[in-house]
Amino acid sequence: MYFEHFNNRNNNYVLVFAKGNTTDPVNMVKALINEMKTREINTSLGDEVFCVFDTDGIESKNKQIKESLTLAEEHGIQIIASTPCFEVWILCHYENSTAALTSKKAIKQVQYYLKKYDKNYDVYPEIKDKTENAIKNAKIKEQYHLNQSRNINLSEANPSTQVYKIITSLQKLSK
Repeated sequence: MYFEHFNNRNNNYVLVFAKGNTTDPVNMVKALINEMKTREINTSLGDEVFCVFDTDGIESKNKQIKESLTLAEEHGIQIIASTPCFEVWILCHYENSTAALTSKKAIKQVQYYLKKYDKNYDVYPEIKDKTENAIKNAKIKEQYHLNQSRNINLSEANPSTQVYKIITSLQKLSK
């Protein structure tokens, strides 16, 4: 729901969402590869493709994530991981903390700022004016983990989110 707000006629881009009900990173990348073929999306011609997923902060998921990273790289797909969950991106709009989170705790912290929040709640209208702060905070978190020699794509980088990479890419395309 969040990313759908970036699709409008005035943009120099079109966001396309791959269909599928899978949540594991490898199958998500495979679904994107199929969507790229179907829609003739070609990253070598400048098309950008992102695969957005949560690591869930689960160390056992790292094997799947590493496999998805290899597969994604072979097809020009950029991995956008959030540890433990997408809610870290929402929190970046309000705060910058490097204290590790569970998904449950992240949701609880989001609810502190957005009382009505649940997974189906459309947060975009309430947070859009804080996007630059979120980008700054997400980059700070990322640098913190890199300084600790942590892989930002894996569960060890808790909390972190790379959603800012999509947003900054869309901002560049909008200019």
